[in-house]
Amino acid sequence: MGSLATAYSLSTNAEFRGLIQAALAKASFDVMNEDPGTINHAERLAWAKATIKDPEPVMEKMVWMCLQNATIIASGTSFVEADIINVVNSYINLLAI
Repeated sequence: MGSLATAYSLSTNAEFRGLIQAALAKASFDVMNEDPGTINHAERLAWAKATIKDPEPVMEKMVWMCLQNATIIASGTSFVEADIINVVNSYINLLAI
């Protein structure tokens, strides 16, 4: 299966989507507890609160962001939680500002 087909298959996979949503919840609570001196903290905090309040639209975006990661695509349905968490954490600032 090619990368596009794999990406589409994963985008509709309930377990994959659930792991992303769990990673978003974890990231949101981490941001809420971070040092207020963190760069972009106000924006990150607003993002975290909005994500906790309504995670679905953020999760929809993050699914496709995760599917741009070659390691995640290569793993197929052998999900590695650490890879998903790393991708989610790497896009917080992009989504927050």
